[in-house]
Amino acid sequence: MKLKNKVFSILAVSIIASFTFISCDKVEEGDYLKPVGKKPSLRVVFLEDYTGHTCPNCAEAAEVAEAIEKLYPDNVVVISVHAAKGFVNTSAAFPEDFTTPEGTFWNEQFKISGYPAGMINRVKRNNTYRVGAANWLSAVNTELGKEPEVLITLTCNYNSVTKDVSIQATVTFQKDVDKDLRIGGMLLQDSIVGPQKDSRISPSQVNPNFVFMNVLRQTFGGNWGDRFVAKEGGYKKGETKTYNFSFNLPEDYNNTACIPENCHFVVYVATDEPAVMGDDYQILQAAKINIVQ
Repeated sequence: MKLKNKVFSILAVSIIASFTFISCDKVEEGDYLKPVGKKPSLRVVFLEDYTGHTCPNCAEAAEVAEAIEKLYPDNVVVISVHAAKGFVNTSAAFPEDFTTPEGTFWNEQFKISGYPAGMINRVKRNNTYRVGAANWLSAVNTELGKEPEVLITLTCNYNSVTKDVSIQATVTFQKDVDKDLRIGGMLLQDSIVGPQKDSRISPSQVNPNFVFMNVLRQTFGGNWGDRFVAKEGGYKKGETKTYNFSFNLPEDYNNTACIPENCHFVVYVATDEPAVMGDDYQILQAAKINIVQ
């Protein structure tokens, strides 16, 4: 069974099986992807798709990630990390360079392989961070079932003349927290058209006009984000902490034009880095905002 068809089948089954229906409502044709009667979640899940433009099965996985994001538009943030080892090199046929130093670092750090693959909230499961694309939805549903420790609210100010961007993130603690946390930012870009290998296309196996979405272009806070040092006595439920990101949008990233209207900013809050937390490292919450409102 094709990956996308398999995941859409999982989507339908998991929604029917796991959502609590308020009554015996009739589900009309086409409604089987709607979360009928599900209690809204405040958790926002961080789905990283590790991919590459010469990976023949990654195009289908990108569509799976997009389908999950559409299923949970307020509860899933997708980041397309072009770091799939052996599948990101540029050539005359594949000229775009979508790589970032941080993406390459994470791919090695978390030992991602066997693409298409990714991570869900960077939670370690069965002794690995890697989650195959066919299992993304079930991992997302597991994370959505957890109560968030923090919430993130974002505001964005963009100057269209200077292209200066200012993002303010307000972190609200949902429970008492007495540990160091990390906060980081990512700039994503949508609607970049270019060639992508696709095993479903015969005989060329190349889509010359693939639309790349949620492409990681730049990070803020390095590999792990900046540290929120726990204050004496910790943070109490209801307390807030603000953090600001300021930068200038470049004309391009690696010679691919940066279109402000297609850019989004993601902020995540995580536990301290793996060197400190070990297997308990994970992303706790995320939020996303358009650069141009």
